[in-house]
Amino acid sequence: IEVAGQPDENYDKLANLISVKPGKPLTQVDIDATVANLEKHSNISNVSLNIEPSSEGVSVTFVLEPAVYIGMYEFPGATSNYDYSRLLQVASYPTQAPYSSADVRRAEDALSRFFQQDGYFEAEVHAEAVIDSTHNLVNVLFNTTLGRRAKIGQIQLEGASSQETEYLRGKLHRSE
Repeated sequence: IEVAGQPDENYDKLANLISVKPGKPLTQVDIDATVANLEKHSNISNVSLNIEPSSEGVSVTFVLEPAVYIGMYEFPGATSNYDYSRLLQVASYPTQAPYSSADVRRAEDALSRFFQQDGYFEAEVHAEAVIDSTHNLVNVLFNTTLGRRAKIGQIQLEGASSQETEYLRGKLHRSE
């Protein structure tokens, strides 16, 4: 269960207004009660619903209107080492989607894992939402500090012939 559309609102903040609960059967009564409760909240004029099947059941997103949509993802600190298109792919950039703090958190985690898997074990990623209220967009900056990249010092292969070892060392040096 997620809340999207307004950067200042999230599930944790509005949990007391949401009758639909994770792990419980989804009912029309709970959906109607949640929509009514959310529409009474300040700054929310309307609530639309997005329901999608998932491997765990269904994913329910309450989109708060007037909704603010994702504009651009930017990656300060990472684009000097990685292609912008690859970073968008890792972050699962949502096209034409309402802003969701849960999506941004997942993107932050995915980027951190990606950098760590690529040898930047101390990489830090911190998302920052920059609201463009004129266009009802939120640009998200994934401020990144990569730190030092780990390097493989020496590889010893037991049981391999000297010819096989030299061949593998040559392959390793060419891939760096």
